[in-house]
Amino acid sequence: MGSSLLLSAMKASPISRLKEEMKQMSCDNEKDLKDESCGEENLCAGETENCTEKLQLLMAEKEQLQAELTERLKRLQADFDNFRRRTRQEKEEMAVIITEGVVAQLLPVLDNFERALAVAA
Repeated sequence: MGSSLLLSAMKASPISRLKEEMKQMSCDNEKDLKDESCGEENLCAGETENCTEKLQLLMAEKEQLQAELTERLKRLQADFDNFRRRTRQEKEEMAVIITEGVVAQLLPVLDNFERALAVAA
């Protein structure tokens, strides 16, 4: 890999890095197929095995990345569900607190009305 390709691969996301590596391998394979020295069967077989190993490594890395991203997604979904539940509980608690406050403020007013009615009767 060239230094610019290495720098861009370091900055890129894991998925784009895998795509770039697979693209590079594809280009390398095309060059090998066009190369006249690949006429020997043993050399091509060795290159094919090397290419197969690289692809298997890339697939393993891709599967690991997929597992990590799936785990992150599950955690985010659980976090969001917890947030939603916590928010709903807080709203219910606030409704109870506000109701208690309103009732506490209205009780003296009701007591005064009852006293006024008792005096008027």
